[in-house]
Amino acid sequence: MSAPDCDFCQNTAKSLTTFHANGGHFVGDATWHITELGKPAGTDPVKVSAYVKVNPHKIVSKRGATPEPDQGRVLLFDFTLAKGKGHWTVKDLDVN
Repeated sequence: MSAPDCDFCQNTAKSLTTFHANGGHFVGDATWHITELGKPAGTDPVKVSAYVKVNPHKIVSKRGATPEPDQGRVLLFDFTLAKGKGHWTVKDLDVN
């Protein structure tokens, strides 16, 4: 769950909504897996890093488009988590 003020989260949600509304989709196993999780730092907010592996797959950018290969990759996610409404939320997220 993301906090309303997480710009990265809101922008990603809007982009994916538009992507799917235009007929975009993934072909193959486009799943993501955490391969390494760092030790949390702080108490509130908490900062934690995770390496995430994206499996190779194909991307169809819009309805009728030719699938384009995505070779997969490993990304570093730096999360800032904060308590909100009785649970932890993503306050900020940087992807490297």
